[in-house]
Amino acid sequence: MRRALRRLPVVGEWARHDVDPPRWQGPPAAKRVLVEEEDAELRSAMGAALRAAGYRTAECAGPGWHGDGRCPMVESDGCDAVDTADAVLQVLVASDEPMREVRATLHDERPALPVVVFAPRATVERDPGLAEGATVATGPLSRAAVVRAVEDAIGPP
Repeated sequence: MRRALRRLPVVGEWARHDVDPPRWQGPPAAKRVLVEEEDAELRSAMGAALRAAGYRTAECAGPGWHGDGRCPMVESDGCDAVDTADAVLQVLVASDEPMREVRATLHDERPALPVVVFAPRATVERDPGLAEGATVATGPLSRAAVVRAVEDAIGPP
């Protein structure tokens, strides 16, 4: 019900007045990948690599991207970027509890939505629950690896 209400222009603006959703960039008809990463340079590089490969991207710094540690999706307000994404891409940081909560919510709310997580193999082996429900890429984090991981998860753009 909350999702339906927030789509109404007045209610949606009132409910999420302090959150500007990520904006989609790239070819309009391409598959959409939401890049969630706190580090702005890394987030931008991953988004640029995916757009260069032909994907459409939106970029979000995750919980706290608007300064207070909240994630509209986790708080049940919903997230328009997640609602329209074909995949979500994240870099796993084992100590980032808010992003773990985001992954759990993604898995609960949209279980069929591919979530691709880059993580060191040793971290995932030590705590497999960190990336539960996600496709884990354990190789080096590079532009080519980002594109390859997304292609493996959802196919070409």
